[in-house]
Amino acid sequence: MNDADYCDSKAISITQSGSPEEKLGLAFQLYDIDGNGTIEESEMTEIIKAIYMMVGETNPGPENQPDVRTSAIFKKMDLNSDHVLSKEEFIRGCMNDEHLYNLLASSSS
Repeated sequence: MNDADYCDSKAISITQSGSPEEKLGLAFQLYDIDGNGTIEESEMTEIIKAIYMMVGETNPGPENQPDVRTSAIFKKMDLNSDHVLSKEEFIRGCMNDEHLYNLLASSSS
């Protein structure tokens, strides 16, 4: 088993039976595209676009455009206003917002 296979099997295991915090931790790792330990606004915008593609959303309303949705997410989660989300901010923000939890954690399953 190589590293990619191990990560895939661990992801499947966590998404099937993990706690909400474990699922969100996995989602954070997936969404931290450059692996620097934070999620930047550009990464979140790409995530939102990918989620929309996955669910077949081709024409989101004005309030659901990826950049608008990203701004709303950062306004809620970026507690120290540094324009990046730490793992703690991401998990806390998702745990306090059922819609965001469903959008961001469920899509990583």
